[in-house]
Amino acid sequence: MAATTARPTAARRRRHIAVIPCRWGASRFPGKPLALLGGMPLLW
Repeated sequence: MAATTARPTAARRRRHIAVIPCRWGASRFPGKPLALLGGMPLLW
């Protein structure tokens, strides 16, 4: 029996540009998830 692998279809693929870890309660930069970066919030 041949092993098969499931590949995501084009509709299910997502393009990730970056993963930015951020904490709401950061002491050095409170509210970081809502800070704008290039005109967009870090989390949207």
